[in-house]
Amino acid sequence: MNPITVLLVEDHKIGREGFRKILELENDLKVVGEAENGRQAVALVKELRPAVVVIDIAMPMHNGLQTTRQILKALPATKVVILSALYDGASIKNATESGAMGFLHNQALAHVLSDGIREVNKGHLFFGPSIPERIQERNRKK
Repeated sequence: MNPITVLLVEDHKIGREGFRKILELENDLKVVGEAENGRQAVALVKELRPAVVVIDIAMPMHNGLQTTRQILKALPATKVVILSALYDGASIKNATESGAMGFLHNQALAHVLSDGIREVNKGHLFFGPSIPERIQERNRKK
């Protein structure tokens, strides 16, 4: 079985290194590149054609939402998982409207990131464990 190819997009080097180390423990996932900003990410997606892009929502030179739209315009088959420190309904809505198929809190457990990559690669939406509860909570407040 061919591994799922992944591009990591995070402006903090220590974050990229951490994500890489986590994903290197998985036999079915392969990090093929890293980008520190949105412009680099779009260029690398065109060059490397990863199956999944894991991207931080808050970055310089195009945030994660803008970059997601550009990635999907360039290569529509690419799947995107957005990581965010914000974990509210508006952020989740903005991420899915940009075309992301996954949304995780950047404090998620390692196995949740790996599972999210696998699920979006299959074409499924994937949200961190407590996200559906937060969406329901927001809807009750309306």
